[in-house]
Amino acid sequence: MALRGAALLRRSRYLMEQSLAIFGLWSRFDQVPDVFATFGWERRLTVIHHPGVMAISKLLDQRTIVRPRATFNQELVEEIGDYDEDLQRKAQVALDHGLAIEWRVLDFIDDELPRLLAEKKEIEKAREQVMSKAPGDYTQPVFDSTVVVPTPANLGRNYPTLNVPDGDPTETAPLNVAQRRGGSSGGLFSRLGNYLTGGASSHHLAAEATASRPAKMLTRSGTGSLAFPSDSEMGSKLPSAGSNPVRISKLRRLMDSDQVDLDELKKLLWSGCPFDSDFDVRVKAWKLALGYLPPRKDRQKSTIERKRREYKTLTKEFADMFSLSTDDMQPASATAAQQQQYASLRQIRVDIPRTFSELDIFSSERIQKMMERILYIWAVRNPASGYVQGINDLLTPFVVILLQAKVGMPIKDIEVDDEKILSDADLAEVESDAYWMLSRVLSDIQDHYTFGQPGIQRLILRLKDIVKRVDEKLAHHLEDEMIDYLQIAFRWFNCLMLRELPLQCTLRLWDTCIAENDGFSTYMVYICAAFLVHWGPQLEQMDFSEIMLFFQKAPTSRWTEADIETLLAEAFVLKSLFDNAPSHLQNQDSTINPV
Repeated sequence: MALRGAALLRRSRYLMEQSLAIFGLWSRFDQVPDVFATFGWERRLTVIHHPGVMAISKLLDQRTIVRPRATFNQELVEEIGDYDEDLQRKAQVALDHGLAIEWRVLDFIDDELPRLLAEKKEIEKAREQVMSKAPGDYTQPVFDSTVVVPTPANLGRNYPTLNVPDGDPTETAPLNVAQRRGGSSGGLFSRLGNYLTGGASSHHLAAEATASRPAKMLTRSGTGSLAFPSDSEMGSKLPSAGSNPVRISKLRRLMDSDQVDLDELKKLLWSGCPFDSDFDVRVKAWKLALGYLPPRKDRQKSTIERKRREYKTLTKEFADMFSLSTDDMQPASATAAQQQQYASLRQIRVDIPRTFSELDIFSSERIQKMMERILYIWAVRNPASGYVQGINDLLTPFVVILLQAKVGMPIKDIEVDDEKILSDADLAEVESDAYWMLSRVLSDIQDHYTFGQPGIQRLILRLKDIVKRVDEKLAHHLEDEMIDYLQIAFRWFNCLMLRELPLQCTLRLWDTCIAENDGFSTYMVYICAAFLVHWGPQLEQMDFSEIMLFFQKAPTSRWTEADIETLLAEAFVLKSLFDNAPSHLQNQDSTINPV
């Protein structure tokens, strides 16, 4: 078996074959392979011995393969009742009907039960067909990838319309494993899924499905094609990660405990803070995860008061500098160190008015002065790097979430110049907290901003290697067009994707990066790899100038938190495969012995 597995690995150049080699998961080649997925908050890789079920389920309910799904037993249901009786009742409903569903859907099972039961029936039917398929190569359906502009929400689900003969609408046209890259705009998950199911469950969903369309089951269209039903036919949308009251309750209980379990907090934060919860949830979660607040509740108040006093002392120390006009910063008697400080402050004052101009609050003189103080004090206290353009962008998420929490309203509605809404004392607390939280993030990536920016250079090289492993066709095209990865990805690492995504998407992405150990220094490279590979089908049709223009402003303005979750899920798969296996990125032809 090991020899047969090694032969498969040598013939293969794609991601999931490598995963089978890494973890020694040698499926029986005369059957549909077992499904490779993750379970539970531990986010560990495992195998589910139900060939085709997860793959078919993915196509029917549009959930990615790395979302946790649970099959309830009576013991588990009874344990749920120890902390939430209503959730126990809903879990009992799932158990009684034999449903394996996502935890986040459980809270909405009363409304979703008819759809889930219908979906279960389709899954069981599809599984029977998958198991009856003979192994072998199949023909890749022809698809015009220009029909749909791919977005992360479509990765693994945005398949083209596939005409099928009259009869069972779940009839499939499996993919040729050797051809899964060509012609498909399904993205990374599409290719992973094709391999995982042996090609035998590759439904191709309607091309007219848009990035914002909710999860839906497949139905037969009037033309005999597999397609999405309309919104009115489908009824209520599946809840997004942002509308989960169970997670809100868990976060609050955890953060209000006498001793916060930071590991558990990071597991919850990894999946995102609900966007429609009270604004203080994300703020406190970030403070704890970053280490700004201690986990012991009885020390939190004294710690934050002490840090605020320290920052106030710093602002007084540099008060004279802040009072200088730009014209006053060029005295002939200034020392070299003073000249460097003047240069930093001048650059900060140039950059701040250009920071996040989409939001009115950043045009306020009050906010600009606050940001000037934060950035200058950080630069002076970190002379190894000093101030570098881009750090001003990194401050904006902290300013936004802290202001929202302090005022208790969405950032777009805050009149920051109205002292009745935002007093000077409140703003001073926001300023201090923003400074310390920014400092915690930058402490892990300071080599991004030291001379020569070695941290970014290292990530650029790793990004190039990952893309070559994941999407060789795209990598060759970029090489043929003489694209330097530094030219397109430098800003991604320098500004941690802040200039590439809408604000709400950035906050969701940062939830995971802050929760992930070394999230901004390690996990970010896999996020960027997934981001780049996502645009592969379009980039392969572009020349040098078109590619450079494309990445000046990638078309992400309509992305949502759901899109970011898919991007993060892809990044997690890549990290799980490659983070502890650097040799895989150095030698494509190496053969890995099964473990």
